[in-house]
Amino acid sequence: MDDSAKAAVGTPPDQGGFDLDTASPVSELEEMGAWIELTGIEGEPMLFGSENKPVRMKSAGSYSKLYRRLTHAQTTKAVKRRTTKITGELLHRQRLEVISGCVLAWEGFYKGGVELPFTRDNIKIVLDGFGYILEQVEAAIEDHEAFTGASSST
Repeated sequence: MDDSAKAAVGTPPDQGGFDLDTASPVSELEEMGAWIELTGIEGEPMLFGSENKPVRMKSAGSYSKLYRRLTHAQTTKAVKRRTTKITGELLHRQRLEVISGCVLAWEGFYKGGVELPFTRDNIKIVLDGFGYILEQVEAAIEDHEAFTGASSST
């Protein structure tokens, strides 16, 4: 991690510890999101357009206020449904709500050759229908270095 990335997460460049006065809240960095260049099921880059631009999604990270709000909302719903039996389907729907809510933008999504509008419902359709995309977005949400600029993978 370079000095600017260390400063962004509150570690002084030349000493250890965590300085509350100089730390930028990581949640603010993760709230802005980071782009994820998506790959196909076999790991090949997904590209679109005549310029072969990468198909990508921008997501907030798990340290963001948005992520915390979404996970708290799902927990509150579960508590209110105390009589509801916990099932794999219920847990999957909750996971999908949180991950889809963290997607802030996308590029390169089409249906029948027509650009697919960026809506929460369309995000859920893509993530629920294509598990390999869901897994990439979920992993990116936890890739905290991508939000500080300390990683060049996204």
